[in-house]
Amino acid sequence: MGDRLLIAEHLRGKQEAMDEQGGELLSLHFEVLSHLHDVDFRVEEALFSRGRGRALGLGQLGKASVMPQTYALFHNYPNPFNPSTTLSFAIPPLVGEGLRAGGDLVIYNVLGQAIRRWDLGRMEPGFHALVWDGRDGSGRASASGVYLVRLQAGSFSQSRKIILLR
Repeated sequence: MGDRLLIAEHLRGKQEAMDEQGGELLSLHFEVLSHLHDVDFRVEEALFSRGRGRALGLGQLGKASVMPQTYALFHNYPNPFNPSTTLSFAIPPLVGEGLRAGGDLVIYNVLGQAIRRWDLGRMEPGFHALVWDGRDGSGRASASGVYLVRLQAGSFSQSRKIILLR
């Protein structure tokens, strides 16, 4: 079904949609396995068995967005790469007392010199991906070799090794 998930059981007939009073009727928990894009869940139709062939249709359905709870730097792809690689990361909505810390995504060479930097301070919370074209901040092509990419935001820091093959 493409990007749709159907959880169903055959029902013989159904009742009109109605609101269920008195608390939570159902709770679904999902694990998001992809970090490449924002994820939205939308419940399009909900029918629940009430026993003996009776079904309950829910009239108030909802939509939920998945937001990261912490900063994260994911593995780049492809790795090794030529001519470019995608750097994926997550920015949470809030840090500390309701303020989101600014941050940087930085590429370092093996000498520890920063050769490319992205300011993440103005990015919205969520899952993001940037493409590094193997060039430094001045547009010069970087040499083949091992590089480190580091996500730094407030007290959070995470690094990954990436390999450029020309």
